[in-house]
Amino acid sequence: MSESVVAYPNSLPGFDSTLPADQKRRLEADVRKWLLSSFQADLDDKVARSFETRTFGPLPLVHEFVKFMPDLFGLYINGFFYAAVALAGLTAERFCCDLIEVANVQVDGKTLSSDEKRAMTELRFYDLIELLAEWGLIQENTKQSLHEIRKIRNRYVHPRQMQPGKQKADAERMISALCDVARNEFGPSATGRYTIENGALKIRTERHNP
Repeated sequence: MSESVVAYPNSLPGFDSTLPADQKRRLEADVRKWLLSSFQADLDDKVARSFETRTFGPLPLVHEFVKFMPDLFGLYINGFFYAAVALAGLTAERFCCDLIEVANVQVDGKTLSSDEKRAMTELRFYDLIELLAEWGLIQENTKQSLHEIRKIRNRYVHPRQMQPGKQKADAERMISALCDVARNEFGPSATGRYTIENGALKIRTERHNP
C-alpha cells in the first residue's frame, strides 16, 4: 500500500487556457469573489499584524533596500510568513550593499572605486557584515541585528535547523530588526545618515558611530 502525501497544485492557469471565452469570464468572476472572500476571512488578523512591527522611515527610494520594504510589510500583513522570512534576509543583505555604495571607503589611504565596491558585494553575507563592522561603517548593535537576521534566514535553508510553527515569530523578529538597523544606520535618527530638518529629509554632513 502506497503512502499518501499532501500535495499543492497550481492548476488554475492551465485550466483557464482550456476554456472558451465565456467560461473564462465566469471563472475570472468566481476567482475575484474567492479572492475577496479569502482576504476578508482573516481581516482582523491582518489589521493586528499591521501594528506588530516597528516604525520605518521616511527614507529615500534611491536606496534599493528601501524599495523592498513595502513588499516585506505586505507579505507579513497578509500572512505569507515564509516569503517574508526570505525577503527579510534579502533586504538585509541589500542594505549592506547599499551602505557600501554610499560610504566613503578607504583602504591604505585610497578611496575604493565603484568597481571595487561592487566586488565587495559578492562576499558572503557573513563576511560582508564582519567587514562593515571592521571598517566602522556600522554600529555594534547593527552588526548583532544583521547576524541575527542571517541566522534566522539560514534556518529555513537547512532543514535540520528549522523550527516548525515559528515562521510568524521569525518573520516579525526579522522585520523588527531590519527597521532598527535602518533607523540606526540610515535614519531619520540621532545616529543615522539622514535627519529631518525643517520638515525635510536631509543627509547628515558628519556622522560618528557612538
